[in-house]
Amino acid sequence: MVRGLCQQMGHAAYLSLPDGPDITYVLREMPPAGLVSLITIGSRIAAWRAAPGQAILAALPSDVLTRRTDLGALAESDPDAFQALEIRLEAARAQGCAWSHSGLEQGISACAVAVTDRSGQPVAALSVAGPAQALAEETARRNLETTLKAAGQQLSTIAFGA
Repeated sequence: MVRGLCQQMGHAAYLSLPDGPDITYVLREMPPAGLVSLITIGSRIAAWRAAPGQAILAALPSDVLTRRTDLGALAESDPDAFQALEIRLEAARAQGCAWSHSGLEQGISACAVAVTDRSGQPVAALSVAGPAQALAEETARRNLETTLKAAGQQLSTIAFGA
């Protein structure tokens, strides 16, 4: 699935798993041209900071989301960042995917979707990342969203019968 996304889109593709308040990147496939990125297999990042984590957070029921102590700590320590996160999560819910434009790494855009189990709970995220200029055009973004959403649904179905 990750390799197919990379080959089809021509950008880096990842599978991430929730890991407490973080996400951990467990699979990565790079295009032949490569991508200058600090994200490798085993990279662990606060879920709210990266598109895959935001896709997972957006898929959580609101009562579960409000009980997360990491988000409560963010709200207390940086109310502006928390408010911006709330806006991004609402957009991710509406779009069915989470976008990051130079949010984690300068010059890199990423799109992610949650992979859900049979009950609809997010258990992973698929994401694709590439140079921001390559994903600046509306047609490229829509094509990526459509492909990624289909792959996320397919993985949910294959793995969990969702």
